Amino acid sequence: MFEGAYEATGFRLLKPDESLTKGDLLLMSIGSTGLNHCAVFLGDGNILHHLQSRLSCRDLFTGWLQSTVGKRLRHASSEIIWPVS
Repeated sequence: MFEGAYEATGFRLLKPDESLTKGDLLLMSIGSTGLNHCAVFLGDGNILHHLQSRLSCRDLFTGWLQSTVGKRLRHASSEIIWPVS
């Protein structure tokens, strides 16, 4: 489901040299060979996600969680630069 939907819904893959920013989406493989989990990058090394049979939580995006990432995405609406008034 993730593979076929992200481009159609306005997301693009981050380039390897692009750093994560607040609101970026992480597609992950947890206990599976395919992408079956997602998290939102909150900044300051934190993500928001929801593991099965647990409440949604904020976790540090380190070690094991980083190793599960298959795709890093950014939505087009987060790339709009608003003029300073």
